[in-house]
Amino acid sequence: MNEALVDKVAKDLRLASLAGVVAAYEAEHGVIGHGELAEQARADRDAAAAARAAVQRPGAAWP
Repeated sequence: MNEALVDKVAKDLRLASLAGVVAAYEAEHGVIGHGELAEQARADRDAAAAARAAVQRPGAAWP
């Protein structure tokens, strides 16, 4: 098999594993809604912006 095919198979296996983890989480806690995804995306963007700002300010504490 060539390297691209090996990479694709590995990626497919990782995605299948992730799908299993998400399904197990949703079975226990309920379906993850669009609102929850949007809220987490905002929190992630805010955290990334804070991290970038800290890197740009010498001596700033890491968030």
